Amino acid sequence: MVDRDSPAAAAGASGTRTPWWRRASRALRAPQPPRIPMLLRLLSAPVAVGLTAVLQELVEPEPHLAPYVFFFTAVALVSWLAGLAPGLLAVALAALAGNYLFIPPFGEWSTGQNALVATASFLVSGGFVALLCSLFRTAFLDLDVAHDVQRRAEEALREADRRKTEFLAVLSHELRNPLAPIRNGIYILRRAPAGGEQARRALDVIDRQATHLTRLVEDLLDVTRIARGKVRLKPERLDLSALVRRTVDDHRASLAGRGVALVVAIPATATVVSGDPTRLAQVVGNLLHNAAKFTPPGGSVAVSLAVEDGREAVVRVRDTGVGIAPDVLPHLFQPFMQADATLDRSSGGLGLGLALVRGLVELHGGSSTAASEGPGRGAEFCVHLPLEPGSAAACPPGEGAPAATARRRVLLIDDVPDAVESLRDALAIVGHEVEIAFDGPGGIAKARSFRPDAVLCDIGLPGMDGYEVARAMRAEPELHGVLLVALTGYASVEDAARALESGFDCHLAKPPDMAEIDRLLKTGRAAPC
Repeated sequence: MVDRDSPAAAAGASGTRTPWWRRASRALRAPQPPRIPMLLRLLSAPVAVGLTAVLQELVEPEPHLAPYVFFFTAVALVSWLAGLAPGLLAVALAALAGNYLFIPPFGEWSTGQNALVATASFLVSGGFVALLCSLFRTAFLDLDVAHDVQRRAEEALREADRRKTEFLAVLSHELRNPLAPIRNGIYILRRAPAGGEQARRALDVIDRQATHLTRLVEDLLDVTRIARGKVRLKPERLDLSALVRRTVDDHRASLAGRGVALVVAIPATATVVSGDPTRLAQVVGNLLHNAAKFTPPGGSVAVSLAVEDGREAVVRVRDTGVGIAPDVLPHLFQPFMQADATLDRSSGGLGLGLALVRGLVELHGGSSTAASEGPGRGAEFCVHLPLEPGSAAACPPGEGAPAATARRRVLLIDDVPDAVESLRDALAIVGHEVEIAFDGPGGIAKARSFRPDAVLCDIGLPGMDGYEVARAMRAEPELHGVLLVALTGYASVEDAARALESGFDCHLAKPPDMAEIDRLLKTGRAAPC
């Protein structure tokens, strides 16, 4: 940041040049150079004038013929090196010294006409020299500051470009990794006997890798939303002990598959906090996923929950993995940061998990920390969350069991044939009656004749978009009670709000979770979306 009184401010905010008299006024009061105190800069004036007087006495045999010639050099040097104010002081001191020392009668103040004219002329011309040198100095410093700003901007641009290139390379790598087994699985399914062991393994691989791809995309979107302040929590009183226990149970199989032992120390009593259960489960899940990723087979991951100081709940995830170098620790929660930045990318991921942890925890009013004794010594991650007042109070009970499976009439509207036809087949397999349409008008016409129980509609339809489709269906009495679900790639909070305003009952992001769609169709309710 450049101070208003600095040389860099010589140009106005509009980019036009400031008039010279204003620049001179600013140069007079600007503390330049900023690292030298004003008193020292003012002292440079008498020192320079004194040395000049001695020099003139030594080299000029008849100083009275040109009593002020040498003093112009002193004024110029002081003005250039110390600024305008010391330069003007040098002019005044030089005028006095020249009059007293080098105009007859020597050693006395000369008040004759010629002496006064010479002194007055020096004051005017010396002041002009001081002003000119100061302006040149200001312009020179302006240029120097501008070059420095430009250099730093170029360095920042190069760094941003480098990080962008590196991120795109990593993103390409991380997307290709799951795509390869998905394509292999499809190849196997086309050739292996239906229902055989090979087909079953291929389906498992495709399911795992599709889940991994979904996680990558969701992490990218979440980091962007947090950075823009677009994440909206749905806080409620909840038992953190139960939430951590459930999340750990969800990751047991993954850890066991990696050959990593799991040690859990969670109190049986309720630990009540206020938070979004989905987001807090995401926080704990990210910590477990991170610990498992960097812990080799034979290692262990310990998860604990404790109440400290009676004011906060602390979730600790400790692993015996590869550890973290001291220089990496301060940057570990930054987006796209990974301790393992080697070419083999053996740990995988985009380096977003811990950034999401910090962002989500801070949205809950908490904090997150990381500690490690160094490479090969494991690491510990802690999440601190404020306790709810009266944390011993019972948490609200959960919902009952979902309703029994019911056959539904479902209309799918999407302009991507592969997407709508594959979803049709998936819903038909579990017993639903499904019709499809590829545009808005066709979907409305199909709804009039088919009379569906639920409509899953894309937003980005050609011609008539999904919002218009929802409004049109809500305007027809026979379709007023239909469950309308927006199933779309537009997944921001604003997109969800706009969908609800347009008449949709629920907003789901692509790719859809089939379990969530199945739950919606079973219950016929969209409130939990």
